Amino acid sequence: MRLTLNEVLSVQFAHLMSRLDEDAEAAPHCGAQTTISGYTEWVGKTDPPLSVGWDWVIDPSRGNAQWRRVGLPRTNALLVDCSSCDLDWHISLEVLGTVVDALPWQDQTKSAIDRRYT
Repeated sequence: MRLTLNEVLSVQFAHLMSRLDEDAEAAPHCGAQTTISGYTEWVGKTDPPLSVGWDWVIDPSRGNAQWRRVGLPRTNALLVDCSSCDLDWHISLEVLGTVVDALPWQDQTKSAIDRRYT
């Protein structure tokens, strides 16, 4: 899908799914800090559906646990400028990352993880 930033900003996104990453390595020793990470997928109420997914990690470094996006999102969208010219793919993903960061995704993702794993 080719969309302008304004079109993306007008999309209502809905949570589709979230999962934990499998921890490939056990903690090296008792009491060692581990990382909790996963991925989430959201869909826009568009036709065809706009899909945006990203990896996340729970970051304990700021006192209380903060859920934050890591890496660039995955999507079926490419941003275009006001002349309908494609933006560079990497720039498009960087901009979409800022859109993701502005979404209130943490609470819904946490709720989905809690329902699935507890």
